Amino acid sequence: MNDTYNAQVSVGTVVDYLKKDAELFGGEYKRIKREMRESPICNYDDTGQRVNGRNRWLWAFVSKEAVLYLTSKNRGKKEVIKVLGEDYDGVSGQDFYPSFDGAPGRKQKCWSIVPARENVERKHPPPKSIEFYEGLLQIFEDAKEVGCMPNLWTDWRSS
Repeated sequence: MNDTYNAQVSVGTVVDYLKKDAELFGGEYKRIKREMRESPICNYDDTGQRVNGRNRWLWAFVSKEAVLYLTSKNRGKKEVIKVLGEDYDGVSGQDFYPSFDGAPGRKQKCWSIVPARENVERKHPPPKSIEFYEGLLQIFEDAKEVGCMPNLWTDWRSS
């Protein structure tokens, strides 16, 4: 808002409005959360942010029918469980953050993360995963070559 409308709004003010909105729309929020738990597929991710000098995380949970946003002081599987429940049995699309491996549901790792991780993982991959990881990267490259995988990084940046 500062850049677009030249309206000086602090992060704290935005957080206060979000809390007021939660009170006002709490019933709808609970309905969306319930729907998310019943969804056979749910993609989720978090991104870090600073609020009053402290780390916070903005989460997005996305199903075919709904989107749920929340902010948290924490990241990891505990936050996923708060939204999806401990007994979630659907498929969750997620990145490679290690804590997500212990979250409920069956896992589908995000393809767009694979090339970005290549630079890190090739330097120090877990020994038992080298062959699998190399094969996965080859599948990704082959899919891009025949045109059945978009250039996710470029497409995302240009949107």
